[in-house]
Amino acid sequence: MSYTKGEWGITKSNNKDYALYVVADMEVKPKGIALIKNYQPFSDEMEANTQLIVTAVNACIKLNKDNPLAVAESISDLYEALKKISIILANPLTTRTEEPVTIRIHRAADAAWQLSLETLAKVERSK
Repeated sequence: MSYTKGEWGITKSNNKDYALYVVADMEVKPKGIALIKNYQPFSDEMEANTQLIVTAVNACIKLNKDNPLAVAESISDLYEALKKISIILANPLTTRTEEPVTIRIHRAADAAWQLSLETLAKVERSK
């Protein structure tokens, strides 16, 4: 399965109140991706939802243009990893043990590095 390449955007039809087009390669030659039709003017919420989808897709493309779906599927993993890394890195300075602080910082940095590598591998994987 592949996706439509290029940055995504939104345009309105000539009858601007009743159709939105999601397009790619807006600066070159727009390629239609989706047409959202409505039988009444679009609400602000409908336009905001369309903009959210396009913005999310563009952010994923920016991180992995070959497989933006892998990015989308790993966003929660990235967030959880960042939370864990911040705890790991803060822990050596706040935990009192007999072990020297420099050794605790080194171990924490190693653990954070390993977790970041594992998480990045999820983002960069190909399907």
